Amino acid sequence: MAGNAALDTYLAKLQSDTGLFTSVVAEGEVRFGLARLAASHRKRALTTAFEAVLGSLHGVLETTRAVAREYGILKASRWATGRPIGENDIWIASTGRTHGLAILSSDPDFAQVPHLRVEDWFSP
Repeated sequence: MAGNAALDTYLAKLQSDTGLFTSVVAEGEVRFGLARLAASHRKRALTTAFEAVLGSLHGVLETTRAVAREYGILKASRWATGRPIGENDIWIASTGRTHGLAILSSDPDFAQVPHLRVEDWFSP
């Protein structure tokens, strides 16, 4: 992937066990970060690494009407508890819940989402 041996090993195991997907929202977040970088060798290297990761995935999950329904339910429940989470995180969590997939993230906001399995490769 991008030169992180621990992450590469973790992803390789997941890839062989269950397959890896990303959300179109997560893809957009990364593309935004890349677009903000000044033209440089680093930007080209990161873009190339990101495209390689996308090419190795089983797919990019779209935002569908089923995901939108889950989004509405999840956002309302987070607001009702007084603990809303970021818009993109709601879309990503809704995608994971709709498809019954775990989210690979170290973002603590995902731990607040009921019925969402979170994998944190940083944790032992």
